[in-house]
Amino acid sequence: GTYSAKSWIGDNGVDWTATDARSDMNLGIDEAIVLRNGSLTNDNSIPGGCGVVSFNYARAFTNNSTLQVWINGNQYGGDITVSNPASSHVAFLIITQSPKL
Repeated sequence: GTYSAKSWIGDNGVDWTATDARSDMNLGIDEAIVLRNGSLTNDNSIPGGCGVVSFNYARAFTNNSTLQVWINGNQYGGDITVSNPASSHVAFLIITQSPKL
């Protein structure tokens, strides 16, 4: 497969962009985006913010890799080592300051 930039609209109309990515592989989970040395980003504000960020992940090739989840400059959950070809799930509760009413 060929690696390139990919863009799509995800859940709740959120725009996503992946760099150095491919989307032609079936990893046994719904839809998969495979990153080589790239990143997955959303550079737009999410209307109403987010309370929970969750996703499935799996190892696509023989070498392990590391995922990091960053929101507004803060890393959540530390580094995630991706070592299993079977699908795994992760979720993070995102604590944000409540708006003034």
